[in-house]
Amino acid sequence: MPGLREASARHPVAFALVATLALLLLYIIAAVVARVASTGPVSYQVTEAGARLGAAALVVWVIQRLGRTRESGVATLGSGWIWLLALLAAALRVFAHSYAFFGDLGLTFRSVPLSGPVALNGSAAAVLEELAFRGAILSVLLWCWGKLPGGVMRATWLTAVVFGASHIFRLAMGQAAPTVGMLILDSSLAGVFYAALVVRGKSVWPAVVVHLALNAYIGARAVAVPGFEETVGAWVIILLSGLPLLALGLYMLRGSVRTAGA
Repeated sequence: MPGLREASARHPVAFALVATLALLLLYIIAAVVARVASTGPVSYQVTEAGARLGAAALVVWVIQRLGRTRESGVATLGSGWIWLLALLAAALRVFAHSYAFFGDLGLTFRSVPLSGPVALNGSAAAVLEELAFRGAILSVLLWCWGKLPGGVMRATWLTAVVFGASHIFRLAMGQAAPTVGMLILDSSLAGVFYAALVVRGKSVWPAVVVHLALNAYIGARAVAVPGFEETVGAWVIILLSGLPLLALGLYMLRGSVRTAGA
């Protein structure tokens, strides 16, 4: 796909924006497929998860056609210390969200028959989003800007911002604008840390695991709470708890900037 490869190199910002819109379109298609093919809430979640994983496979194909398979981190697992950071970050994210939304650390919680399918669907969303944002988009931006002064940070922040902005679809699902805004901000800041894991670890999979663990846990737990609603106060706690990961991510990326500029 040389035309796409050349176009993404010439217009990386446009590529990032178009890729984000394409991802939202894939989400819509997955939802439509699930609505048409499902016979109940459980089958809806499972069918949508399958459609999202199919979309993730499509993203991997695009990455391959762009010639970014190795650079995107799709083909490598990453180093041990990056995995250690990822697991610690996953625990922090899960505990912070659990405390903010449910008032405890969530070591044990009540589940319902829908918990498993919702966790599966959330996991599929995490795989799709990380492959799209930290796999395809970030690798293309680093290809274009990575060796320029400040290029790694520029690529990281643009990827993080479009990742956060992609969550605006929650408004169409009826979620209140203030909490959607907080979600967008938190996702953007978390995206910086996810990018640091990918840039320093040379693999997208540690970021996938952090994102997947959070989506699966919160989805499984929230569906078991009747009338569950997110609040601005909860998101303030989550944002504050995420600042150490943001600082760590920025510190990790400083080393990448020095290396790129050497």
